[in-house]
Amino acid sequence: MSHWSLVNVVRFVSALTIAGSVTASTAFAGTFIPGDANNDRYVNIADLSVLSSHYGLSSGATQADGDFNGDGVVNIADLSMLSANYGKSAQPVFESSVAPGGTIDFGDVPIGSFETYVLTISNTTTNVVAGYESASDLTLIDAVFGGLTPQFFSIDNFTPGMTIAAGASIDLTLRVAPTVAGPVEGTLTLVTDQGAGLGVAGASFDYVLLDDAIVPTAVPAPSSAIGGMALLLLAGLSKRRLLGA
Repeated sequence: MSHWSLVNVVRFVSALTIAGSVTASTAFAGTFIPGDANNDRYVNIADLSVLSSHYGLSSGATQADGDFNGDGVVNIADLSMLSANYGKSAQPVFESSVAPGGTIDFGDVPIGSFETYVLTISNTTTNVVAGYESASDLTLIDAVFGGLTPQFFSIDNFTPGMTIAAGASIDLTLRVAPTVAGPVEGTLTLVTDQGAGLGVAGASFDYVLLDDAIVPTAVPAPSSAIGGMALLLLAGLSKRRLLGA
């Protein structure tokens, strides 16, 4: 354990002049903000406490110990990086074309058929640290269907763990394909890493899914076909009359 106290580290950081020459290693670049020891995408007093408790560690150090440049030690270089980013955040911000908690109504869908609905998901965060943009990615960890009839719902283009960069959006194509007539009710829960570390389960967002599955309407024969059948019938009657004459 280092003799450096948290108070001493705070005092040192407050007086530190950043030269701008210290950068993260290639292995670490982009995955977290330098200074974020606990991987919550905030650089704050909690990270400073971690670095303080491991300051002076001379080998085998990791990000979780306060080694932010990947050289295996915790020293002044790491403290400089933490100081440069102190108070910064890389948290994503989830938004969707239908407000979370809202209802998506597919309308009347004949059984044996299907209907789709495009749900747009966006990462509207402005919490981006230059050089570490991917640390602000929004991860869609999972998509879970629930409710009364979840078996009739699916997503055409979802992959667990897919990410959305800051300022970007993706379209998820929801599908309902009922096989029995009657009300179809379900829920969709999108599990994300908002409010947590990159790729770590955080906030979830729910949607209500509705559909009225109906019996397909019988399609009447085209009028031209009916007319053709009538002509054939008349021709047959005329032929019979001629034969009977």
